[in-house]
Amino acid sequence: MEEALVKNSFLKVLSFDLVRQNIKLKNNSVNWLKLIFLLRKRSVRVVFLLRCSLLRVPIISFLASLFLRRRYGIEISKECEIGVGVFFPHPRDIIIGPGSRLGNNVSIAQGVTIGGNQKKCRLENNTKVFEPVIGDDIWIGPNSVIGGPVCIKKSVLIGANTVVTKDIPENSLVYGQNKISKKKVLVDSFQHTYKEID
Repeated sequence: MEEALVKNSFLKVLSFDLVRQNIKLKNNSVNWLKLIFLLRKRSVRVVFLLRCSLLRVPIISFLASLFLRRRYGIEISKECEIGVGVFFPHPRDIIIGPGSRLGNNVSIAQGVTIGGNQKKCRLENNTKVFEPVIGDDIWIGPNSVIGGPVCIKKSVLIGANTVVTKDIPENSLVYGQNKISKKKVLVDSFQHTYKEID
């Protein structure tokens, strides 16, 4: 019974990831046969391996993590949390450290590093937090670094080559080193666009 539940939730989460890639699925859900057919696409293979590495089934997690690291240069800790609808437009050289928490519909470009800083922490429910917490509908541009116990609220656009070491409010555009634009933005995760708002 428990094994069937794991398989069903695995396919359900994977379905959300595939819909983010504009893959047409009947009733927005994927079955094992359709998944085998879709694994020809690199972007599908990457999210499949990501979800396998987060399963916490020792041999499957190990092999999936090893393949991600060797084939794509992607290192994702099995101790991180990643919400549904994750999207890798160019899956290369990505690091997500242990304890990092990512919300739903997060897009991560190539060369991104997300991880903690053991010298800085913040208190959350009387617990020390060293890692980033990233909200929903976030676009993280190429070669960006998100380090330390930062909290990034929802609908944030992080530009290319940006370093984020401070909290970011929602509907923000971030660039450079912790520079927040005066313009407010609304990120549309499914269309992979954003627009300025008042």
